[in-house]
Amino acid sequence: MAGQLQTNKIGAPRNDLGIERVEDELLILDKRNQKVHQLNTVASAIWTSISAGEEAKSIVRNIVESYDVSPVAAARDVAQVVDELYALDLLEKPVMQFNN
Repeated sequence: MAGQLQTNKIGAPRNDLGIERVEDELLILDKRNQKVHQLNTVASAIWTSISAGEEAKSIVRNIVESYDVSPVAAARDVAQVVDELYALDLLEKPVMQFNN
């Protein structure tokens, strides 16, 4: 369902992407798909958190603290950015692990 995080785990960024920081924004070079993507400040913060292996709840908490927005607005923004990153094929799907 778009706009809602269905899991707390987010897949990692693809390892073949070129990343360049320009002030508070990121440029992502996707050679595979021959595209360049520019992430705004909030999307860049979300990308950086994903790259560090943070889970969705932690990312939402960081956005609330950093940008003085409500938890509902932050969760919506994180879900929207994550959905878009998946749609652009910039994130790998998370690997499901089962405990025996």
